[in-house]
Amino acid sequence: MRDLDCRTDPLGVTVRLLQCLAGTRSGEGAGGPHFEGSIDWEAVVALASAHLVLPALDAALRLAPDGDMDVPADARAFFADMAAANAARNRALADDLKRIADLLASAGIPVVALKGAAFILDDARRTAGKEPLAPWRFSSDLDLLVPPPRLHEAGACLVGAGYRPAADCEPFDPERDAHLPPLWSPGGTHTVELHGHLFAPGIARRLDEGILARSLEVACGAMPMRIPAAADRIAIVLAHSQVHHRFHAARRILLRDLLDLSHLASPDGSALVADALTRLEPGSERDAARALVLASSEIMAWPVAGITFTAGDRAFVRAAIRRLEGSRLKRRVLAAVDDARIEARRLVAEPGRVRRLMSIAVSPQMVRSRISRRAGKRRQAHWG
Repeated sequence: MRDLDCRTDPLGVTVRLLQCLAGTRSGEGAGGPHFEGSIDWEAVVALASAHLVLPALDAALRLAPDGDMDVPADARAFFADMAAANAARNRALADDLKRIADLLASAGIPVVALKGAAFILDDARRTAGKEPLAPWRFSSDLDLLVPPPRLHEAGACLVGAGYRPAADCEPFDPERDAHLPPLWSPGGTHTVELHGHLFAPGIARRLDEGILARSLEVACGAMPMRIPAAADRIAIVLAHSQVHHRFHAARRILLRDLLDLSHLASPDGSALVADALTRLEPGSERDAARALVLASSEIMAWPVAGITFTAGDRAFVRAAIRRLEGSRLKRRVLAAVDDARIEARRLVAEPGRVRRLMSIAVSPQMVRSRISRRAGKRRQAHWG
C-alpha cells in the first residue's frame, strides 16, 4: 500500500503531501516529496477538496525543496489562499469558542470541545495567538458536548445570546438524536452543534459514558473549556465515520480522518491507539475502528505496534484504496449504492428511523431542506 506515495496520479500526490505534513509535525520529516513527471494539479485540488484536506496542501508544499516538483505559480497561489482563508475561519471559530465558554461557564455548564474544535484549541494554546490557527484543519462547524441533563439549558443560553436555530430542521428527539438542531452563530458564518451524547443512541456507548469524566481542562479566553483525553479523541475519529456514518460497511475512508489520526497518534502513539480501541464496544464497532487504524498506518506510513490486524482489516484497506483510485463516474455510482445500502441498514438497526422519515415526508419544508443538504454534500464529494 505504501507505493501510493511514489505515484504522480492525484491520489498518490495528495497522499505523499499529507504524509510529508504529518511527518514534519511529528518531528519525522526530512525534506519534502520528490516527484517526477507531469502532475494534474486540478485533479489534486478536486480530490483534496472532496476529502476535506485542501487547506493542508499549502503547508505540505512549503516543505518541498525547490525543484522537487513543478508546481505552477497559480496553483501555489491558490493553495496559499485556501490555507489563509481557512486560518482566518479558524480564528473566527476560536473567538466563538471563547464566547461560548464564557456563556456556559456563567451558567455553570461544563463543555467539551469535540473534533475540529479540539484541534483549534490545541493550536490556540500552542501558538498563543502568534500564528494562524490550524490552517491545515478544515472544520465545517463547532461540535460541543455538555452533560445530557443540561443540554436544553445550554441551548437556551446560546439562543439568548443571539445564536439562532437553523431553519427547517427536524425537532430534537432524545431517542434518536445526539445533538440539538444546529444553531447559527450570531454572524451567520458557521453552526454550533450542542451534543448531549457523542453519537446517536446505541453507538459507542462505552466511549460516551466516560468521556466527560476523562476530559481535560484547557484555557479558552477568560474561561476554561475542556477537550477529550488523547485516546478518546482518537476513538472519536475512528467511530465517527466508520461506525456512525457506516463508512466501514461501504469500504470508504476520508483522507481527513487519516490526517487527523496521524497527528493525534504522533510521534509514537501505538499505546494510545490500542487504548482508543478498548473504548469502543467489542465486535463490529471495534472491528470497524481497527480497520481504519490499519488504513491510516498503511496510507499515511506511520507504524502501529502491538495491535493484531485481521484478514478482514486488510481486505477493507485494499477495497478502500481501490475505491479511492476509481474514476469519478465509478465513485458516483458507488455513492448512490452506498446511500441505499446505508439507509437499509439504518431502517433495520434504528427503531425510530421509519418514524423520522415519515415526519420528514409530511413536511414540504423539511423535504426541501434535506434534499438541499444532501445535494450540497454530494457535490462536494463528486468534485473529487
